Amino acid sequence: MTPKTTSQHRRAAVPAGTSSRRPALFIASTLLALVALMIPVSASAAYYGGYNDVAHIPNAEGCSATQGFAVGSSFCYSVKINDDDTKAIIQRVDMSSGAVALMTNGANGTKYCNYLGHANDMEVTAINGVGTLFVATMKTGSLSFVKVQYTGTTYTKVGSYTLRHNGVDRAMSGVKMLGKTASTINFLFKSGAGFFTGSIGLTSNSGVINLTRVFTIDYKYPVVNGQQLNLSDYVFQGFGYRNDRIYVPLTKGNDSVVLTYDNIANHIADGVDNTIGQDTSLTFRVLSGVYANLFEIESLGINPNNGYLYFNVNRRKTSGDSNSDAVCRFKNYVGLP
Repeated sequence: MTPKTTSQHRRAAVPAGTSSRRPALFIASTLLALVALMIPVSASAAYYGGYNDVAHIPNAEGCSATQGFAVGSSFCYSVKINDDDTKAIIQRVDMSSGAVALMTNGANGTKYCNYLGHANDMEVTAINGVGTLFVATMKTGSLSFVKVQYTGTTYTKVGSYTLRHNGVDRAMSGVKMLGKTASTINFLFKSGAGFFTGSIGLTSNSGVINLTRVFTIDYKYPVVNGQQLNLSDYVFQGFGYRNDRIYVPLTKGNDSVVLTYDNIANHIADGVDNTIGQDTSLTFRVLSGVYANLFEIESLGINPNNGYLYFNVNRRKTSGDSNSDAVCRFKNYVGLP
């Protein structure tokens, strides 16, 4: 795609008997003003297109489609599912060494479970010292949001919730935690371009989460690395959140674009479902030549210790490639931890 850079410069006619010095001064001062305006924009704009593989995440138990992703301080967690969403595996990745562990279902000792649905996004936290994963399954009803707790590499389902908006059960494709108190966990959910808040009791294991729609993102025609893109037919995935900023991936084929949006707390607090614009000073993009058939960023997260931005990705070199998925990190980007 090419940037929209169509601009025309026309010379104004100088009336007879008028000195040409004034137009020259005017042009010079105008150019200086334009330069002054342009410098802060170009100096502050940050684009990240490179990445490093952290770990290859293999297929297992018939599960080959990478989905939900969550980042903790030492480990990140990635889900793969099978073709009909009836089986899911959870893999733990050591972000320092790249070691991958296929986690065990503590209920029956298998390496898979059958209650995570499409498992499109995930969040990780500790509740009273116990590691906990929350999974947005893209189902409606009582299994639309599932709570899993783990010790080491063994996990057990301990709860599930119904997601509901304006009295209607909803499926959500993205989730990240906004924060927690001594009694409550507050979440930010996503469906398409719409974002919602919802809360649960810190130790609750079931119930209805009543959602409030808080904002919608404007995403269709962003400027990324100097190019205006048309993302109107790109596919949404999960998202990342850290320090009042969200990271939203969109994918088409081998092209994954990550847009950022700031001041999330204010957009939630104003109580109006406004459409918000992206932070044009910070964008990410991977247009992969190696994985030319597919480079689909599923979700993202920032390590709270070092500020590195990690993501998991479905990758295919050709249509028959089914074993190239990975956890990766964007090069050189360090967000506020």
